[in-house]
Amino acid sequence: MDASRHRDLRPIRLIDFSGYSSITTETLPVVGSRDEMRFYWDSSHFKEIVGDYVLDRLFDVDSKARLVPSDLGMDLTSDTVEAVLASQHREQSAYRGRSAADVHTLRSLVHAAVEKP
Repeated sequence: MDASRHRDLRPIRLIDFSGYSSITTETLPVVGSRDEMRFYWDSSHFKEIVGDYVLDRLFDVDSKARLVPSDLGMDLTSDTVEAVLASQHREQSAYRGRSAADVHTLRSLVHAAVEKP
């Protein structure tokens, strides 16, 4: 690892925010409704509050006015990467089980978009 060649430098903290959390598994609004999601504008653009949560985690900001969900982001090190991957696989399976209708809707939307001429 690069850290072994630079023992005199402080390690860089690496946090994986791509996993399943209360933020990333927000319930989707009913198709055709005008309801907004709380944390996302669309499937890939999160709202300002999520960016604030990420920055708070990265810089260890603890604010009573804005509590970062404890399940957002996992620290990655050479010692934790395998456990993080295993956790993400378990969470993926659990999400697919409890959100089968959302998964079906998303797959239908992707297939419809791909099949358009």
